Amino acid sequence: MKRWILALVFFLKINLIAEENNFVISIEKDTIGLDEKSLIFIEATQKIKNIETPLSQDFEINYVGLSQQSQISIVNGKIQSKQSYIYQYIFIPKKAGKIVIPP
Repeated sequence: MKRWILALVFFLKINLIAEENNFVISIEKDTIGLDEKSLIFIEATQKIKNIETPLSQDFEINYVGLSQQSQISIVNGKIQSKQSYIYQYIFIPKKAGKIVIPP
């Protein structure tokens, strides 16, 4: 089975609850076969109010779900906590070749 290279430039239009929200966008695989799928993860420090995914005839992006992680550490009596929200999407290519995801 031939594998096709998929170059991703993933820019999302995101309306954030707070201006100081940090987020990271990552993809499970950067090379996807035509009959394969890949997960896209958006990890944020706060909940994101609205995520608009781009539309194209070359691919599909479908929402999978939201997971939440919490971490608490106590070092020398000092308590630190970190919370993150992970939004998951599935990317499905509809054509072979280089695909650029628009904003």
